[in-house]
Amino acid sequence: MQIVPGQRVGGDSATKMLALDEAALRAVSDPWERARLASELAAQLRARSAELFDVRRDAVRELVLHYGETQSHVARVLGMSPARVYQLVGRARLAGVAS
Repeated sequence: MQIVPGQRVGGDSATKMLALDEAALRAVSDPWERARLASELAAQLRARSAELFDVRRDAVRELVLHYGETQSHVARVLGMSPARVYQLVGRARLAGVAS
């Protein structure tokens, strides 16, 4: 059995995809195999999280710097703190990044 994080199985929601992974893991009857698969999935998710944060950072910067969205609006819609949005956009401005 191979569990692929984020495999599309009938929905676009990240929560739904992770729930499917969890359900598949819980269905494995052998506790050794279930633990091994859970560890493997956790390692894959940790590795991907840095990449996902980079994608989010770039999108936030693009919304503010290219599309003229306000930082407070971006924060509210994405459920981020205004301070975090300011950090992401501010670093790009300090570095002279326009993307």
